[in-house]
Amino acid sequence: MELDHVRRLAVCAVLSMTSALAAAQSSGSAGLEEIVVTARKRAESIQDVPVSVTAVNQAAIERNFIARIEDLQQITPNVTLEPVSITSSALAPYIRGIGNRAQEPVQDPAIAISVDGVYLATIVGSALDVFDVEQIEILRGPQGTLQGRNSPGGAINMRTRRPGDELHMRAEASYGNYDTYSIKAAIDGPIVPELLGAKLAVMTSQSDGYVEDLTTGEDLSGQDTIAARVGFLLTLNDSVDLYLTADYLKDESPQRGLRNTASSIAGLPGQPDVLLCNPAVLAPLGACVTDRKYKTTMDFTAGNDLEVWSVAANLNWSFGSGIELTSVTGYRDADELQRVDVDGTFLPLLHSIDRRMKVDQFSQEIRLGSSRSGSFSAGQLDWVVGVYYVDSSWELSQPIDAFGSVIPAHREQDLKSYAGFGQATYHISDRWSASIGGRQTKDEKDLDVTF
Repeated sequence: MELDHVRRLAVCAVLSMTSALAAAQSSGSAGLEEIVVTARKRAESIQDVPVSVTAVNQAAIERNFIARIEDLQQITPNVTLEPVSITSSALAPYIRGIGNRAQEPVQDPAIAISVDGVYLATIVGSALDVFDVEQIEILRGPQGTLQGRNSPGGAINMRTRRPGDELHMRAEASYGNYDTYSIKAAIDGPIVPELLGAKLAVMTSQSDGYVEDLTTGEDLSGQDTIAARVGFLLTLNDSVDLYLTADYLKDESPQRGLRNTASSIAGLPGQPDVLLCNPAVLAPLGACVTDRKYKTTMDFTAGNDLEVWSVAANLNWSFGSGIELTSVTGYRDADELQRVDVDGTFLPLLHSIDRRMKVDQFSQEIRLGSSRSGSFSAGQLDWVVGVYYVDSSWELSQPIDAFGSVIPAHREQDLKSYAGFGQATYHISDRWSASIGGRQTKDEKDLDVTF
């Protein structure tokens, strides 16, 4: 099976406005900006982190016209971020060649993805929009000690934008070919100065699609999404703050345009496409067609539907003794309905008619460690210990219409995972440090399969 890709031409306009006081106080001087990351669960300069990490902040996102998380692969070496073949809402990340393209939830992701510290137990709805994102960190290599379970290839950590001390409004609109357009807007600011701030971000993206179905006349591989995020930042004092977010995503994008690779392949530049026919299989069925690029002959093109709700709470409490307590609580609920023409031809051979998956996840992480000072000195010991718990369940109903006969299939899985972890770093000098850490994880899985 082959999935067509195309680059869209778009025109984008961005409008950002802050208070007049903030604009008047802007400085004309320019300098090198320090990049602060949380790759080791504390805020520190990227130059002090002995981990291969790429940090992309909001300015870099806007400068490189990054709209969705998969666009990061354009500026991130050794990283491939692509949606899985049958849906545009699930991400299949690869870091240094390690990853997993399977959409089956029974296979845990090889790359850990988290949003505001909440780990996503499945890849459903993981192809995220980055409009309201403050920074994205991509960590290469095994990150099992601090980043959690199932991160042998690396981790992708996304941090959303927090409300500021002043009123800030931002809007973005773009239009491109295939009637592709996107409208995004956000507003944040104080509700009670120095105590409570709030934000609201909304976004919608639409596209007619770039793959023409010659059988039905429909346009496939399009986009139809709407999303919103609301957040509240409660700052009780200089030592305690609580950040609450709630997210909603509705994705009703059409099917992706699939072509049977035994039908045709694109020729060399300036040459016609070459017809490939498998006489033993497709020719007797009359399915040996000359589909050109961005064309398909799928006979089953019913739409898809995805709805995701999620909430997250981040509590930070700094004690006077140089110790900080962090609590990260998350809940995520996803309901996905997919319809796929598996064979990719005009014949009713294999259809996934109503593939419905429901995902429910709750997680809790509590960490205790040295305060995140951001600077280190010789003889200083930085440490963090924590516990982690996730309770995730999914239910998958996947009837297959095979040659006119419906084959039912149903699977359910419950996961409970417990972990304790710790890491300590001793700074021998300004240039040398020694680290030690470990993590103990216990997984309990219960899988029920019915045919």
